[in-house]
Amino acid sequence: MDETSHILKIQTGKQLYKQGQKNVKAITKEELKINLFGALNINGESVIYPMGTLKKESFAEVLVKLRMEFTEDYKTVNLLNDISDNLILSKKEIREIISENSPSNENFVARLLRSLENNKHDDEATLSRKLGKHCKRESTENPKKQEEIKLGHILNLLNNDLLVENLKSEKRIVFILDNVPTHRSDFIFEVAKLLNIYLLFLPEYSPELNPIEGAWDYSKLHIKKKTIDTVEELIDNSIELFLDVTSGDSLYKTTVERFIPQVI
Repeated sequence: MDETSHILKIQTGKQLYKQGQKNVKAITKEELKINLFGALNINGESVIYPMGTLKKESFAEVLVKLRMEFTEDYKTVNLLNDISDNLILSKKEIREIISENSPSNENFVARLLRSLENNKHDDEATLSRKLGKHCKRESTENPKKQEEIKLGHILNLLNNDLLVENLKSEKRIVFILDNVPTHRSDFIFEVAKLLNIYLLFLPEYSPELNPIEGAWDYSKLHIKKKTIDTVEELIDNSIELFLDVTSGDSLYKTTVERFIPQVI
């Protein structure tokens, strides 16, 4: 079961310098923002990972890590680990791929000239806007192009014949999750299929059916009482609290008694 969480406005200790005093630590409220992915196994085991973003590529990354957690064959685990290390492209790599696949400069200039000719009677502002669209479409900073490259790269890595064949002999993961649009994208369905993961969605507007919500509530309640100076400390403390609250059998009982009868 999963949840991604923003933890905001944490107490932080700032070093302040006052007349006659040095290194005075004052408690202030500061926004430290992190994304976390948590999963609770039906048998009571739990895992939690920091996420770079809440976007599709980050969710695909945690699905790969989740698959690694519950894969027995060590060769397949090593293969998944290699894939995980190369899953997310850097911005520089994305720009280079876009540049390599861009049409030649002559073709681009020809399209601009055609656009100028076809729209020569437009006013200056309108013509500038239309030409700007051409430039933005071919730019290495085009968000749609960047996402296409990122997601295509992930699918290419996972669409590995050896990996897919090996995972057929592993136990299928039935993954229960909510209805965030990212979770329901065609890309995520394809990633899950390649990893032998079945996605089972909660009923709409039913977060109370997900026992892991209690783990996040507990973590947030206690993390706010701590004084934390860095994002790294926030991540470490959040993970520790999450694993603490999910280590017993109470969430397992909640799953059996509340969730399974209503959803499955």
